[in-house]
Amino acid sequence: MKIKHKTKLKKYKSPIAMFFTLLFVFITIPTQAVIITKSFTGLWVQPDHESQGFDFQVIDQNGIPQAVVYWYTYDTVGNPMWLIGVGNLAENTVSMDLVTVTGVTNLQPSDPTTRNEIVLANVSFTFEDCNNGTVEIVPDPINGGGIATNSISGTGGIIPIQRLTAIQGSDCSGGIADNTTPQDTDEEYQQFMGNTGVYPSGNARFRFEQDRNSSEFEVEVEDIPVGSYNLSVDGIIRSQIQVSNTGTGTEGKIEFESPVDADSILLDFDPRNKVIEIQEAGLVLFTSEFIPDSGGSNGPGDNGAPPFANDIETKAYFNNTGIIASARGEVELEQEPNEVEFEVEIEDLPLGTYRLYVGGVDKGAITVVNDDGGREGEIEFRFPKEIGKPLLDFDPRGKLIEVRQNGNTILEVELTSNSGNNGGSGNNNNPGASGAPPYANYIETKKFLNNTGSIASARGEVELEQKPYEVEFEVEIENLPLGNYSLFVGGINKGTITVVNHDNGREGEIEFYFPRESGKPLLDFDPRGKLIEVRQNGNAILEVVF
Repeated sequence: MKIKHKTKLKKYKSPIAMFFTLLFVFITIPTQAVIITKSFTGLWVQPDHESQGFDFQVIDQNGIPQAVVYWYTYDTVGNPMWLIGVGNLAENTVSMDLVTVTGVTNLQPSDPTTRNEIVLANVSFTFEDCNNGTVEIVPDPINGGGIATNSISGTGGIIPIQRLTAIQGSDCSGGIADNTTPQDTDEEYQQFMGNTGVYPSGNARFRFEQDRNSSEFEVEVEDIPVGSYNLSVDGIIRSQIQVSNTGTGTEGKIEFESPVDADSILLDFDPRNKVIEIQEAGLVLFTSEFIPDSGGSNGPGDNGAPPFANDIETKAYFNNTGIIASARGEVELEQEPNEVEFEVEIEDLPLGTYRLYVGGVDKGAITVVNDDGGREGEIEFRFPKEIGKPLLDFDPRGKLIEVRQNGNTILEVELTSNSGNNGGSGNNNNPGASGAPPYANYIETKKFLNNTGSIASARGEVELEQKPYEVEFEVEIENLPLGNYSLFVGGINKGTITVVNHDNGREGEIEFYFPRESGKPLLDFDPRGKLIEVRQNGNAILEVVF
């Protein structure tokens, strides 16, 4: 190894001394207030002391995060020695007793009865950021007081430490994203918070999103007085939310991220399975327990909205009743794991206000305005409620959707997964003759495939489009090893998907059409209600009931 700077060496240095002398090159990682994560694993040196430091390792001991620490140091007469300890993590600190072992010789056969464990000190680590920290050393009054052989200095005190090395490929943010693993699946949750009644018109919600590289926790509140409010997570005040006027009402938002960026706060706590509260002067205004996968106490079923689902899209085009010949529009329902959206768009109608009816009930106004040379209008409902959009508190499925003006129906359609022409038995140019799903008035159904765990990175989606003159069924997969995979629908092999390298990674797809399209297999089966599987060598890698 070539050393670019001159280093004057003593005649003899212990292996510990040589190691810390030659490797004193610091890893630079962004500074923030932190929690201890697995990214803190590495070697940490004592910059104020000659050739000494700590091997700091973060482990999972039966679900409990702990640190295993080795201290490379010297006894009171200058002999190299190392001590070991284990402690439970608590935010940015960890404490433990450090012990040494006597009575054992080099390569001695295993015999626990010969060893003697001696506690020499209690140490407490506190990390300021990903690169710097302190260690408070309290020598044991009997064994560590600097009097006996194999003891340490009796003075103790607080000493600074600095990062020397990091694990290859790991980035330290000091936030919860550092602890994600390649096996973790992406998560996204959104939940409305319960209003305690202090400000009855107010609304609040939180959103949590995590993938293998980042974590984000966001809290929003609206329609409460302008001011500063405390955000409490599990009884700890984490920050303040500033509520201000927006011109259309009052709103406030706070965002935590790991890794952090310039517009957010470091997410150095885990809000999952914790009670989230928004408080004013100690008074709770909004509260909710964040239980992932539960949907919370404010799920769609509580207010009549369609249920959450694994990314189902249902779309239908309006039928024109003839009153305004140019009028047209569409209706779309999107059911996702953490939100449901119902949107109605209309265009090419005279400027003005129109009423939306669902199942004969007036649900709101659509205003048609000039937009980039055309006349358009829309209304969008969401559950959970989104700022600036009406709450989706009804289920449009199976209902007659109408756009009316002055009591006259201008556009209408029934939104069902089987709406449109039913296909019948027909002839060879009709889906009913082949077993394919029927033609329909533009229905799109999409679901994401579930990973069985055989290939942790694998993912994909299934989509069925039913149009008035064609039906398309498509399966896309990605992040699998290159090669061939079999598509099974209802237990029957329907074809091969070949995964190849693309600009965006390893991808593969298969598309079925009715009527047949050149270069694509004929859709002669109905995937609805069937188990869709992507298999290789008989093993299901991705699957979903469609």
